[in-house]
Amino acid sequence: MIDSILISIFLSFPEAILVLLVGFMLSNIKVKLKKIILIACLQAGIAFTIRVLNISFGAHTIIQVMTFCILTTFILKVKLHRVVVPVLIGIFADSVIQELIISVANLLITIDFTRLGIEFKYTFMTYGVFVYIVFLSVVFIIKRLRFTICDLSVEGEFSGESK
Repeated sequence: MIDSILISIFLSFPEAILVLLVGFMLSNIKVKLKKIILIACLQAGIAFTIRVLNISFGAHTIIQVMTFCILTTFILKVKLHRVVVPVLIGIFADSVIQELIISVANLLITIDFTRLGIEFKYTFMTYGVFVYIVFLSVVFIIKRLRFTICDLSVEGEFSGESK
C-alpha cells in the first residue's frame, strides 16, 4: 500500500503534469500551470485507486486515458473533443519515451519486470528518474523551439476567459 501511494505521488503525479504540458505545447494551446497541476493531482488519485483495485493491465490504461480526458474537460471547462487530441498526444509521447527508456535500460541492466511498477524504490531508480530527465528535456526542447504538430488554439478557450 505504501508503495502504491509513493508511486502515485512521485511517479503518476509528475508524469501527468508532463503529459499535459507536452500535449498542450505540441497542440499550441496555452493552459495555466495551476490548472495542469490540479488535473495531475486528481489523475494521480485516480491512478492510485486503480492500482489499489488491481484492475487488469490493459483495462487500467483505458480507464486512465478516459478519466484524464474527462478531468481535463471539467477543469478547463471546454468541450471533450477539444482536449482529446492534446491528451492523446501527451500520452503517446509519454509511451514512446517510456518504451525507449525501458529498452535501453534493459540492454544495460537486467530489469525485473515483476517488480517494476509495484515496488516504489525499484521503479523510481531503474525507470522513473530516467523517464523524467528525458521528458523534461523534451519539454525544454519543445518550448525552446516553439515546436508544434498542430494548432488547436482558440482565443480564450483554455485560459478560462469567457467568450
